[in-house]
Amino acid sequence: MAAQADPKARIIRTIQENNGFLLSSHVSPDGDAVGSMAGLGWLLSSLGKEVAVYSPDPIPVQYAWLEFPVPVRTDFPDPTTWWTFVLDCGDRSRMGGELDRALVPQRTILVDHHQNNPGIGPLDWIDPERSSVGEMIAELALAMGIPLEGRLAEAVYLAIVTDTGFFTFGNTTPRALEIVGEMLRHGLSPGTVNATIQNQWSINRLHLQGKVLQQARLHFDGQVGLAAIPESLYEETGTTKEDTEGLVNSLGRIRGVRVAVLLRESGNGTIRFSLRSVGDTDVQRIA
Repeated sequence: MAAQADPKARIIRTIQENNGFLLSSHVSPDGDAVGSMAGLGWLLSSLGKEVAVYSPDPIPVQYAWLEFPVPVRTDFPDPTTWWTFVLDCGDRSRMGGELDRALVPQRTILVDHHQNNPGIGPLDWIDPERSSVGEMIAELALAMGIPLEGRLAEAVYLAIVTDTGFFTFGNTTPRALEIVGEMLRHGLSPGTVNATIQNQWSINRLHLQGKVLQQARLHFDGQVGLAAIPESLYEETGTTKEDTEGLVNSLGRIRGVRVAVLLRESGNGTIRFSLRSVGDTDVQRIA
């Protein structure tokens, strides 16, 4: 029996042989999700493909500057007429109910870098060695001879830098930096794009973060830093859950902390949590 083609090659062949693609990611999209959808959208558009982008939640305000080739839809399109890309979704439950119920596994392409992803169907590309899904989109572009420049490069860069903490997290790899170097050679200005990514806070967000960090506590002899956000604090500070993105990283900057934990009250009796490790502690297993 002939060896099965690697996932990237099979995805490229599927792109070449089909026309319509629906791009999606997880609920509460972060920088990798947003950048990956936009980057793949520009890649497919450059090939003359028909593209739709669906997000179960609106694109966060801090990423509103990023251009997409088509408007991002929050109303659900019929997935049976498209090939569906699911990007940066480590678990099927995070797709949002509409997409999860309507998904056709045989016409779905999963691209993800989270460990222990159970997968969806025959066209899964899951690689935990990758820094981000944005890096994987860049690999698709390079394999297809599409230069990493312009709006495609900005989107991929957003995905990579937000998931690597601007190259400070342990998932920063030589390959991720090589891809960024390729984008720089094609004219990407990191100073300009970094300022655009980072300088998007409101004064209310600053107030929220100040109140949360004032209540931070240390546990296990200072090895675990923990902070909690009651739902009432959003109304008090005029903020939303989007304003908490990246806040957990501040806890990891405390000397001696190995694991940072942020708990967010989310209504209906649920609590969402974010985990970050400093060093070799495996928080993926905890998650």
